[in-house]
Amino acid sequence: MTANELASQVEDWEYEIGAVFSKKVATMLRQQAKEIAMLKQIIDANNLQLNIGQLKKELALQRLSDFSQEIDAELKKASEK
Repeated sequence: MTANELASQVEDWEYEIGAVFSKKVATMLRQQAKEIAMLKQIIDANNLQLNIGQLKKELALQRLSDFSQEIDAELKKASEK
């Protein structure tokens, strides 16, 4: 059961637990659901940034490796002359 579903259920219990209390609890649960959704978005954005950073590092290492291979090939050609 999600926080929003629980909030709706609490509102249904209004006559059993009291109208003021049920509305406060329902409001609190909905606010928490919104905060959780926002935190999930922040976590997703941070994970995306980490993934992008890792891909940039891998690309830089690949470029360095390619460049190193080109230099080795040029040095080999120069030494054969």
